[in-house]
Amino acid sequence: MRLSKFPALVAIAAMLASCGGSSSSSGPIAGGGGGGGGGGGGTDACALSARQAWVLEQMEEWYLFPDLLDTSVDPANYSDVQSYIDALVRPAREQGIDRNFTYITSIEEENDFIENATSADFGWRPVLFSNDRLYIRETYETAPSFQAGVDRGAEIVRLAAAGGTLRTPAQIIAADGVEFLSNLVFPDAEGDAIDIEFVDADGGPVQTATLTSTEYELEPVSPRYGALVIGDTGYLNLRTFFADTAEADLTTAFQTFAAANVANIIVDVRYNGGGLVRVADHLGDLLGRNRSGQVFSRTTFRASKASNNSTEFFEPFSASQDPVRLSFITTNRSASASELVANSMASYYGNESAIVGSNTFGKPVGQIALDRAECDDRLRVVAFRTENADGEGDYYNGLATTYPVTCLASDDIFEMFGDPAEASTAKALDFSASGEAACTPITGAVGTRSALEQRLMPSNPTVAQRVTLGML
Repeated sequence: MRLSKFPALVAIAAMLASCGGSSSSSGPIAGGGGGGGGGGGGTDACALSARQAWVLEQMEEWYLFPDLLDTSVDPANYSDVQSYIDALVRPAREQGIDRNFTYITSIEEENDFIENATSADFGWRPVLFSNDRLYIRETYETAPSFQAGVDRGAEIVRLAAAGGTLRTPAQIIAADGVEFLSNLVFPDAEGDAIDIEFVDADGGPVQTATLTSTEYELEPVSPRYGALVIGDTGYLNLRTFFADTAEADLTTAFQTFAAANVANIIVDVRYNGGGLVRVADHLGDLLGRNRSGQVFSRTTFRASKASNNSTEFFEPFSASQDPVRLSFITTNRSASASELVANSMASYYGNESAIVGSNTFGKPVGQIALDRAECDDRLRVVAFRTENADGEGDYYNGLATTYPVTCLASDDIFEMFGDPAEASTAKALDFSASGEAACTPITGAVGTRSALEQRLMPSNPTVAQRVTLGML
């Protein structure tokens, strides 16, 4: 695959708000917490006014939608860099083509995450339903929550900062609001601790645990359910397109599929907001055994930067597969690189390919990273769009609006990933067996959350939290 001219080309995504991506080098992806703060006035290079001026200069040069950049806004009206960026891109946001995809972050924090794939929090994906009950969608094997016995489908019955008075989520929200609960379950510093009471997915007695935010490595392919062989179908669960281990993990998974001589493949990216483009390219190669030299995807910049346009071609490996039927399990958290791979493969599989679950986020654009090292500022600016071999790349309303076959299914958090009893997995297996005849089309709007689901998001997410929550 090609080497990008940008060590930080991005193809990432979002759960409820933003998205990003990254390059075919080992460089950064979109994401990140710090770097967006104020900094006050003054005349030094990293004063707020200087940082805002630098951002405007970069945006005017690189932004994919130059006609939708509101350069008339007064930077003096904004107390931090991110709110100024939000004002600049508001016209594009109102059209739904830059939904918080452009943002400022910390160079150091983002680089550290990409190089080490580590996070310091509780290592879980919580979901709050509209009845104010808090459940866990997923936990990571090396993280504090899993080590304490918390897993997919568990309900957090009561919780509190360590040593505090335990309360139900409903009591916390009534007294202090959803943001307080969000910040409780998404710590922003290593060593933060909470006490919890929880019940497993299959019921049973209430259990107690104290979780302490600790650094752990995020494994992009789970050692438990990341690569499974179910009958004649290979099931791949890919948590993120980040981490230096992702390509090796994917290759190992496909070697497992090759050894089992699978006929069909399911790629589960239901919470995967994206990541490094080079990892997406690698996954494409693993799915393109007989497509050497054919177009995988095209990357297009604004007219003034057209010299950076490029085409990605399939370069299959010995482990690469050519499935009879190919499906992608998706939700509104599936974005960017996840959508890029699914969109690219649709050109070749047509009605033998499907997205299963619910509509995707809708992010056919990606970011580059522009750095101002003296201020630890990395500007993630939307600078390119991607399209497949057929020229399809306008899925701002989600892949359900453009995909050959869609299969409606729920995300059953009370069954494990890859379990044939889990609703989305079951429907994907039905498609593998019977094709589109097994499917009821997805009609949900772009980014639609379940009517039962409320928004949970930390007020100042770290890079790792953006990645694992699909908020890039």
